[in-house]
Amino acid sequence: MQIRLMLLSCIFVIYSSIVCNSQENPCGTSHTDQRKMLELQAKLPELNHYQEGGLIQVPIQVHMLLTDEGNGIYNLLHLDEALCTLNKDFEQTGFQFYMEQNINYIRSSKWNDHENFRDGIEMMKVNNFPDVVNCYIVSNPAGNCGYFAWDGDAVALSKSCLGGGSHTWAHELGHYFSLPHTFYGWEGISYSGKTPTSEYQSRVWTQIENVNRVNCKDQADGYCDTPPDYISSRWSCDENKQSSYFLKDIDSVSFQVDGSLFMSYSNDRCMNRFTADQSEAMQKFLNFNRSRLLRTNIFPMYMESLDKTVMTPLDSSVVADQNVTFSWPKIEGAEGYIFQLARNSAFTITVKFISLNTNQITIDNLVSGRNYYWRVKPFNKYDFCYKVSDTRFFQYSTISSVSINQNANSNITIYPNPAFNSNEVLIQSELDEITKVILINQLGQKIRTISEKVHENLILLKTQDLQKGIYFVTIETNHKIFTKKLLIK
Repeated sequence: MQIRLMLLSCIFVIYSSIVCNSQENPCGTSHTDQRKMLELQAKLPELNHYQEGGLIQVPIQVHMLLTDEGNGIYNLLHLDEALCTLNKDFEQTGFQFYMEQNINYIRSSKWNDHENFRDGIEMMKVNNFPDVVNCYIVSNPAGNCGYFAWDGDAVALSKSCLGGGSHTWAHELGHYFSLPHTFYGWEGISYSGKTPTSEYQSRVWTQIENVNRVNCKDQADGYCDTPPDYISSRWSCDENKQSSYFLKDIDSVSFQVDGSLFMSYSNDRCMNRFTADQSEAMQKFLNFNRSRLLRTNIFPMYMESLDKTVMTPLDSSVVADQNVTFSWPKIEGAEGYIFQLARNSAFTITVKFISLNTNQITIDNLVSGRNYYWRVKPFNKYDFCYKVSDTRFFQYSTISSVSINQNANSNITIYPNPAFNSNEVLIQSELDEITKVILINQLGQKIRTISEKVHENLILLKTQDLQKGIYFVTIETNHKIFTKKLLIK
């Protein structure tokens, strides 16, 4: 299956992952929608078997919202990072998510930046795919990092709250599979230790949970292995993943809130788990209320490693062809490749960012005399944690520009030039000490590196084993790098 085959040109806005508290609210899932899910959960029979160890493959559908003009796409490398994190977060629950179909790109400024839930639910009702977990990646999900909507039966996620370090996706899918917040009932209420906790009971929508676990199934979220939590705004944890201050329950027993739970509002760096009771509840909800998501005979494919030694152009090479062909090995299990070409190693000055179904691409509009950086990442619908390749560097220089350099760099001499393949060629610098010489063929392939010096500014190049043709010699000195053409007859 071909996934994500869409050109990512530099006119698109590329979003990187940042912390979720850049939004007004971490989660917009309403108390009413949480209550509906809890009511459904309460009516379910017990699971005959709670799956431990094995993994249930759950199909997910990613909907990518753009503006009316097609701008605002989310970086596909960051999307894979977010999906990788999601599967790591859910691994302990027995769930793993895979992309059953391609990303669905939707052009709608109204839905991409929706300020109210009404427009978000409309988006979901119009675009939901059947029998999959529908996830909408938008610029503004009603002022939140994300939310689950009962009426839309889907989740919306903010582009600015996703990425490798974010657990927003896990939090919202926790809601999708019936989990409430760990502070359920305290939504919109600011806890203060100056007020006796018993005075909050008239404002909190459930029975306030106590440190004493006697009535834990009838208090707050209803799970006995999630400790009391009264904090309904974003908060930071200490080194033990607990709140940095103490709260008091109705019996005036002091406690710290557990920030390791995905369904809390602690910062991303604190979160790392669902509890056993939460995992069992989600499995029960999947088997009974969302059984349409269950598939048989799904066997995940994980991709083999990338052989970096046969990627061309070679690293640190000089490329002279007008049409530059980038190629890399075919990866077993890959359904496509994300290719990036940029003017800087941070890949913020993008030349090409594209998804391909082949293992090569030819580009013909590079600027002579410039440095370029490139990398690739194979992808398929299961293996989101595959690492992007190491960054490769090359210098693009046409044959004519190399000839100009040869005249301009009069302090570097190659003699004889042209040479015969029975000659020895001397490379001499009149000003600086030569530190390294790299010989490159017309395909941009590095033939050899020479560092043996006859003198501090003189290097001997043996040509006996060279084929006839044009070569490019990159000469590094203490202060500069020069490229000169060498003709072997």
